[in-house]
Amino acid sequence: MEHSPLSEQQKKIEQVNKEELQVTVDRRLAEIIDEVREITKSRHLTAGEKQTFQSRKGCSAFVNRFYSLQKYVDANTLIDHLWEIRHSDKRAYKNLQNAAVFWALDDKHPFKRDLLRVFKIGRKYKASEIQELTAPIVKYHLHKTIKQRASVSLLKALFLVERPKIYLIKGKKSNGIQKARPAENPKKPRKIY
Repeated sequence: MEHSPLSEQQKKIEQVNKEELQVTVDRRLAEIIDEVREITKSRHLTAGEKQTFQSRKGCSAFVNRFYSLQKYVDANTLIDHLWEIRHSDKRAYKNLQNAAVFWALDDKHPFKRDLLRVFKIGRKYKASEIQELTAPIVKYHLHKTIKQRASVSLLKALFLVERPKIYLIKGKKSNGIQKARPAENPKKPRKIY
């Protein structure tokens, strides 16, 4: 089906408007980021500061995400990761959130230990195998059921993965995530899947 010139023109206008809005929001975010970096040199962002920053048009999601993950991840690292996914859908944030919470766990935490033990570097796994291996661990530790797609996302949060048709684990992954100060690391995962 051919589009009329008007609808093509309308699409171009909408795309330009979207890009202009993103540039405006990016400018506001850049200002907030400078302030947040300064504040977080010595402490976490407070609820009041969060509200102030959220009031700037287009910045609410970024500020909310930063505020909720700041206890798990080094502030500068978190800002960089949130900036990278600022225009992505919520799945990108969910993956970052899961990786941050997972890596904040102590290496001896049973959930983390069990997941790292079950997957072998250098081995290839089908999506169905990944789900078979993660499902009992997630059920036991988190009392939740995990779907195949979520299992694969969890694997990608934990390991450097190469995927032709199956998933080859090339090594452990940290996403460049640095833990928050040790006293603030959680004892158990809260938001993973």
